[in-house]
Amino acid sequence: MNEETDLVKELSEAVASGKVIYGKKELFRAINKKEKINKILYANNMPKDILDELKKHASEITIEKFEGNSVELGIKCKRSHSILMLGILGNKE
Repeated sequence: MNEETDLVKELSEAVASGKVIYGKKELFRAINKKEKINKILYANNMPKDILDELKKHASEITIEKFEGNSVELGIKCKRSHSILMLGILGNKE
């Protein structure tokens, strides 16, 4: 499998298990609360200023670009709306 396939599989598993935080507001709230976020995915049409803000706040979290736009990311997450960014939660330690 390639990296993109692995990423889509990881995303599908997280969505199925409910271990996903959707959207900027909720994701930044979780980062500030120091919730266990394993990875952040963002759509390829994320505005640069928002991406820079995300990288600043989530410097200790793996951030990966989803090779699709926000509509495609929403579809992969089985949502009826676009998703610009999301966080995949890990287990609490």
